[in-house]
Amino acid sequence: MRKWLGGNWTAKLICFFVAVFLWVFIMNEQNPLVESSYELPVEVTHLNTSLVALDAPQSVHVKLRMQRNTMLQLRESDMKAVLDMTDANIGKNENMMLQLILPPGAEVMEQKPLNFTVNVDEMASKTIQVTAKVTDDPANDHGGAVTAITPNVVTITGPSSLVSQVKTAQTVIHTAGRKADFDIVVAVALYDAQGNKVNGVTLAPENVLVKMKLTPLRVEKTLPLAVQTSGAPASGWRVDAIEIVPRETTLTGEKSQLDALSAWQLPAVSVSGEAGEVIRQVEIPVPSNGTATPETAMVRVILKEE
Repeated sequence: MRKWLGGNWTAKLICFFVAVFLWVFIMNEQNPLVESSYELPVEVTHLNTSLVALDAPQSVHVKLRMQRNTMLQLRESDMKAVLDMTDANIGKNENMMLQLILPPGAEVMEQKPLNFTVNVDEMASKTIQVTAKVTDDPANDHGGAVTAITPNVVTITGPSSLVSQVKTAQTVIHTAGRKADFDIVVAVALYDAQGNKVNGVTLAPENVLVKMKLTPLRVEKTLPLAVQTSGAPASGWRVDAIEIVPRETTLTGEKSQLDALSAWQLPAVSVSGEAGEVIRQVEIPVPSNGTATPETAMVRVILKEE
């Protein structure tokens, strides 16, 4: 037996290689190589704090080959793509490569895209006053006026090329359906000189408190009716008195129009060539976007012989 164990090395080597082959075969059968695709998040590193990458990739598509057991045990934190911006300059940085952090044994079969162009800009900041745009519902009978905005300025931070575009910081206040003074917290939006919204910057604070005072846009008012005559009566006659029934009308309309009125004028009644009395039923004029109640009035012009 000792002699057999000490000799016949050729047979021993054959047995060893057969055993290794069988082990590899069995392992490959039990834990084969498989392929799968992933979207890896991109982490930007070593970028100077005074700079900002405007269009750095958010993710990269890769196809990986690895043993099945390794794939089944993968965690999200085991893989990522790193964009090293140590040598980045202001402006366009072309052909930038990603460093892939992968689990041991993983092989990259495909990566899209392989490289990137990243634009780098300087960080900038400025403060700007907040304004409020009030929109009144045409069907509403109240309008609003801004009495206070708190705070009345916001700070904008971001790429200098975008910060310089911001010309106004504005909120929009809707008064539809409201009839009393109110306070409201609203978001601030940023706009350029042409009125286009500017994105890609941050502002602090994002919301402001706006105090609103409401005033009536439409009112109801009762006014005495008034009328004038036109033309000349028959020879020897003159206007002695004018009677109107009813004597008043109730109007609804815009406050700015009705507030200044002390009487509501009816259309003139012609007395040309008339003698005795003239009786006419006339329509009561309606205020702009308003109503008049009643809709007609009876006018009696009494003529007296001279």
